[in-house]
Amino acid sequence: MGKINRELVEKLRLLYGFSDTYIESIKDGLVIIDADGHIIIANDIFCNITGYAKKQLLGISAPFPFWPPEFHNDYKRIYDKMLDGNLKFGFEAVYLCKDNIRIPVYLFISSIGKKEETSLAYLVLVKDLRNEKDNFTSKSFPNKELHSVLNYKKGYLDLIDENRIKFQLGTALELISDGLVSFDKNWCYTFINKRAGELIGKDPRALLGKNVWTEFPDVVGKKSYNAFYKAVKTKETQKFRDYYEALDIWFEIRVYPHSEGLTLYFSDVSEQKKIEELLVESEKNLDNIINNIGDPVFVKDDESRLVFVNNTFCEVFNLSKSDIIGTTLEDYVAPEERMSFLNIDKRVLDTGVENINIEKLTVKEGKPKIISTKKIDSLIPMEINSL
Repeated sequence: MGKINRELVEKLRLLYGFSDTYIESIKDGLVIIDADGHIIIANDIFCNITGYAKKQLLGISAPFPFWPPEFHNDYKRIYDKMLDGNLKFGFEAVYLCKDNIRIPVYLFISSIGKKEETSLAYLVLVKDLRNEKDNFTSKSFPNKELHSVLNYKKGYLDLIDENRIKFQLGTALELISDGLVSFDKNWCYTFINKRAGELIGKDPRALLGKNVWTEFPDVVGKKSYNAFYKAVKTKETQKFRDYYEALDIWFEIRVYPHSEGLTLYFSDVSEQKKIEELLVESEKNLDNIINNIGDPVFVKDDESRLVFVNNTFCEVFNLSKSDIIGTTLEDYVAPEERMSFLNIDKRVLDTGVENINIEKLTVKEGKPKIISTKKIDSLIPMEINSL
């Protein structure tokens, strides 16, 4: 393997979005050649087409080992034309695989860089035509129904040459802290960022083109599976949490359906889930403690509405929690008493000074009760009342 311009590779990644994940997501063979004519990037599909490993390709220059000897001169002229400046063109060719088999391919070549500047590098997309050609010979073959292929390549490469922001977006998606995955209509991976691979313990490149339910059969029929299908059916965003037992992780997932399939963001909320469970348990324990206190205890918000009462309060005043939670007790006490306890509430809230007082409280026209109250301004204003 020859020397590779690592600085240029990094520049292509940052400015044009040629991340490893993006390169491997392209469904055709891809090679990037620097301005000096050396291969600096090749994707797995190109390696599969030619039979050569990346370490055998990176850093080498023309004539390349996948050029048949009888076409060296022809390909060298095209190669020199490519290195001569900014351009886009496509043509049919023959490649010589490592196993000495000749195969038909279609190549589309585009320079990378602004039109008014010297090209940074050259991108070559390679379409394997073995399944699209009849009566192929090593010397020549007819120009058969490649118009659609050519149009596809032109449209695709226009994005590279004229709309670089799309590639910069790809780089940004690699940097976000959430996992990001996209599926096509057949539930096959079309994009998976680095963070998503880390969260699910998979190599993003290995998942591209694979069916999610084949890769994760244990999810079929579960909450996530049903939510994904619901999003597709209703065309509505789904947001939920789900526990994946195989990884012992709680995920928070947002699913966005679109015309091409489905995109989802997800994050690991296992620690948050544990904290929430501890808080719930603590609240239960606190409720148990307060409900076992022999004196009435109640908590009010900053508008004097009851947000909590203990069991003793309900027993003493013969009220149910469902009747009084969210009320200010105004409808349950005598009018002359109402303003008194509301004024005390307001004073405690305004000054933050604790209030201890002897009050009369008549609930539901029952027998008046003389109570000693201790009112404290806290995060949620609390009143502790004793008979």
